[in-house]
Amino acid sequence: MKYFFPLIAFFLLLSQTSFAQSVMLKGKLVNTDQQPVEFANAYLMSSQDSTYIEGDVTKEDGLFSISTTPGKYILHLNMIGFQDEYLPITITKDTNIGTKVLQDNIQLDEVQITYKRSKIESQGNKTIFRVSDTFEANISTSSYDLLKRVPGLIVDTNSNSISIVGRSVARILVNGRMVNLSGEPLNSYLKSINPTNIEKIELMQNPPARYDAEGNAGLINIVLKHRTSDYLGGAVGSTYKKRNRGQDLYNNVALNYSKKDWNLSTSLNYDLSNPQRKYDITQENIGKLVNPTDGLWSIDGKGLGFNLATDYKINNRWFVGLGYTFNNNDEDEKNTGVRSAYDLTENQKDLTYINHYFNIGNSLNRTHNLTSFIDYSIDDQGGKLSLEAGTVLSDGSSDQLFDNQLDHQNGNIEQIKKQNQFGSESKVYTLGLNASKKIHGVQWSAGLKYTQNQRTNDFKDFDYQDDQPILNLPNSSEFDYNESISAIYTEVNKNWKNISLQLGLRGEYTKIATKEHLLDSANNSDYFKIFPTFNLSYTDSSGSYFGLSYNRRLTRPGMGVLSPAVMFFGEQAIVVGNPYLTPMYINDLSFKYQKGNLSAGVGYSIETDMYNAEVQYFDTEKQMYVNTRFNNFEQHNIYGYINYNYRKFSWWESNNTIYAKHFLNTNTNQEFDIADSEGWEAYFSTQNTFFPIADNKNFSLNFHYWFNPRIVTARETTYGKQNLDIGANLLLLDRKLIFSAQVTDIFDTNIDRQTTIQNDVILRTNFNNDVRSIQVGVRYIFGGNKKESRMRRVNRDSMRRL
Repeated sequence: MKYFFPLIAFFLLLSQTSFAQSVMLKGKLVNTDQQPVEFANAYLMSSQDSTYIEGDVTKEDGLFSISTTPGKYILHLNMIGFQDEYLPITITKDTNIGTKVLQDNIQLDEVQITYKRSKIESQGNKTIFRVSDTFEANISTSSYDLLKRVPGLIVDTNSNSISIVGRSVARILVNGRMVNLSGEPLNSYLKSINPTNIEKIELMQNPPARYDAEGNAGLINIVLKHRTSDYLGGAVGSTYKKRNRGQDLYNNVALNYSKKDWNLSTSLNYDLSNPQRKYDITQENIGKLVNPTDGLWSIDGKGLGFNLATDYKINNRWFVGLGYTFNNNDEDEKNTGVRSAYDLTENQKDLTYINHYFNIGNSLNRTHNLTSFIDYSIDDQGGKLSLEAGTVLSDGSSDQLFDNQLDHQNGNIEQIKKQNQFGSESKVYTLGLNASKKIHGVQWSAGLKYTQNQRTNDFKDFDYQDDQPILNLPNSSEFDYNESISAIYTEVNKNWKNISLQLGLRGEYTKIATKEHLLDSANNSDYFKIFPTFNLSYTDSSGSYFGLSYNRRLTRPGMGVLSPAVMFFGEQAIVVGNPYLTPMYINDLSFKYQKGNLSAGVGYSIETDMYNAEVQYFDTEKQMYVNTRFNNFEQHNIYGYINYNYRKFSWWESNNTIYAKHFLNTNTNQEFDIADSEGWEAYFSTQNTFFPIADNKNFSLNFHYWFNPRIVTARETTYGKQNLDIGANLLLLDRKLIFSAQVTDIFDTNIDRQTTIQNDVILRTNFNNDVRSIQVGVRYIFGGNKKESRMRRVNRDSMRRL
């Protein structure tokens, strides 16, 4: 904490500016038929470096209003199907520019716009990455692929997770509405969204009070384009990946249709994946026993995803929408290897047995997600009532067979055969009501939300005798988990002069009931918690942004760590869930600075009641090591980051990220002798795009490198890893046909390696996740309308200046 406030003071000294009087810029946009243009963008840009300062979206009557400070600006007027307008303007007092006519987009190859458009900006607690009609959107195969190119985001191809730098796995919104999916169903949904249909991507490291308090990961909001003219188009693509040992194939088709006030989008994707991960694990009981393991874990998976979404503007007041997503994932799994066991004496290592294991299994998971909303516009100043409802139904099953042959040193052969059968069912229902209205220059919002979460896990463990399965009841589990969350929130937003303030307060009452049927045990609990949020920002006349944020969050334990099922983990260890886990809580205070394409931040956070690390102990009754979790850790973090988008040359663009965190993790449960853990973790990434042909962005070379240095603490050492990708993209047929090729992890260095020490047990793990690959893809963007086709030709000039 002692480092935090000096760092804030340092950033504040960069400003050297004073507060200025607030003025208002107003205007109206119409088309050539003198009809108002709704949903057009009106942005004020700095006249010095074209950085975006403030902006507004026109209402149904074509009116816009922007609050800013006196100064010289460039007013950028933008709408799909019309020519962009750039108007130099000097504002000294409240100004009304009157009515401006937007011209239909025609071929203007002779027009050269010299202003540079910044793709990155800060608005309140958001960092906005504008991707509409950018090169990144054109060459991306899906929204999932596009997120890899967003500065400040980390897409981990090993775990298929998406996170904001310095945070855990982020939650996803589309058009400001939560996507209640995670894992493979979420990734499949993101792969179904056409990247050229995305207007912008918003990153919220400290989410406002209207969103669930769950998670400390921040939010990623994908804002889709709103078309006001008739449109029919989409994209179809295929990508093939040859790994070191396996291979993948991904196919997708997406369709978008707009007719006046009605929008419809649908997509279908089909995946085949076959990663083959090599690993070696060594577990050593200091001075007693050592167990080296070498194995290969392969997956043969098939995935099918479907998405359908529609919305309709009934009239000036009513707007409704409906969405459905389906995902089916079927995987065959095989895990084979050799594990040896040695007794350690004073001067030698004696082999006791060799375990040849062969584990096979199959898992099947299905998810149905249905969402709906009704919006009612209260007034013309942004006041709105919104009713949202959602249902997520999922079920899964898996059957795992563990076949172990132990060849003992004395010549005896021992067969250990086990089987795990697992079934799950989940039902999640949500209903929310939100209201917002501007009163005396203050934007007020409030809302209610109810969430019902019902989950059932049925786990059966079988031992084998005479090649016949026998149910092992003590290790089996039938576990029910029922959770209801009733939430209420209120939020205030106020803008004056060049200051923006957001205050929020959210209360959540949680009621939990669990029951383990085989053990005839139950646990009921409830709690009410308050979660405040605070965001204060200041933007000076040069466009420098300063923001201070605080929020309190929580992370609830999931079924994977709650279910008391006993999972077989080799012949000497088991993994057991803990149904008595409680949430962990996070308090976070952060400061952010942004100027143009540079953003930086520092922060301090405290995490209490942590359960995210397994605790291992030896069960004398079972004569096995037991791995489970408790709320027995507390962690203090000091972190900082820098993101910089470098675009000084027309032939080179570079996105760079540096992140570092110092942490102190302490054990709060004295039953376990676990040493405190203190250390540093860091991340560096640079994404570079080169355009070898002058004034032509139809061909590019891509270079992406990231590096995680080694982390050393008293409990564990996580070894450094790095990754280098090189690729190329070719755009033909007026950027409608895209060919791509990429070599991933060229030097095969994206390997997870770790050493942990606990209770006199040393565990060394090395996982090669089969990341190194050669990937080729083709994608075709079809359809559109006459105006948009002409607009693409105009955008050739705009792309040269990005």
